[in-house]
Amino acid sequence: MGKTAGSNDMARATDVIAKSFKVDASPKALSSRSHFSIPIVRLFSPVLRQLIVMYRQKHVAVHQASGILDDFLREQTKELRLRLQDTQEKLAKLKNETGIISLEETKKSYQVRITKLQDDILATEAQLAGRQAALEKMEKASLQSDEEMSTVD
Repeated sequence: MGKTAGSNDMARATDVIAKSFKVDASPKALSSRSHFSIPIVRLFSPVLRQLIVMYRQKHVAVHQASGILDDFLREQTKELRLRLQDTQEKLAKLKNETGIISLEETKKSYQVRITKLQDDILATEAQLAGRQAALEKMEKASLQSDEEMSTVD
């Protein structure tokens, strides 16, 4: 690093290299730009070579690890897709067995049927009330008729 005292100090050399090296990387870009400005020209080439070697090693390690993760995620996705497909098939089978084509349409259909049955019940209750009233009237008339016949005798 120079001819001054402590010029072979590793910490100082590392600090100079770290401050001299900058990387501009965009998350969406496939590449990155690096800037290396070191005041001692004869160190530039070996330092840059070593940085490239270390970068490649780190790049391989990161991408191999993500490859393992990708395989795991692919397997999980495949398993979940199969479970979803199985659930959809079971649902379709149940819909066919019960005659349900569309849940919303079936709900509407049942609501229409319930409303019609309620109307039929009200109409039947009204008819029953009318017939009970007629029966009571007939019973009163019959009692009056029986009383009149018994008084005539």
